[in-house]
Amino acid sequence: EEIFLRDDSLTGEIPKEIALLTALTGFYIHENAVEGTIPTEIGLLSDTLQVIWLDTNNITGTIPSQVFLLTNLESFDVFSNQMTGTIPSEIGLLGGFALEELSLAENMFSGTVPAELADLDAAL
Repeated sequence: EEIFLRDDSLTGEIPKEIALLTALTGFYIHENAVEGTIPTEIGLLSDTLQVIWLDTNNITGTIPSQVFLLTNLESFDVFSNQMTGTIPSEIGLLGGFALEELSLAENMFSGTVPAELADLDAAL
C-alpha cells in the first residue's frame, strides 16, 4: 500500500495514526504545506515502510530516532523543509539496511556532520 499525495496544497500535521497502516510501503506527501514534526510512531512500520518522501513542506523538529528502526527503508527525503537540530549519528545505521537514497538538503540543521554518514557509503 502507498499514500501518494503530491502538490495537493495539503496542510496540517502528519497524524500519529499513520502507524496503524501496517501494510504501508510508500509514504509520499511531498510538495504540500504539511507542518509539524515527523511522528515517532512511524518507527512501528519497520517491517514494511520502504519510502518516505516529505520534501518541500514545512516539517519542523528533528529527525526522530524511530526512523532508524525502519530496516526496509530505501528512500528518505526531507529536502526543503524547516527541520532543525543536529543530524543524528544513528543515521549511519541505515547503511546496514536497504537505504539507496537520502536527501536532507535545504533545512536548518546545525552542528557537525556526523562521521557515521560515511557508513552510508556502501548503501548510497
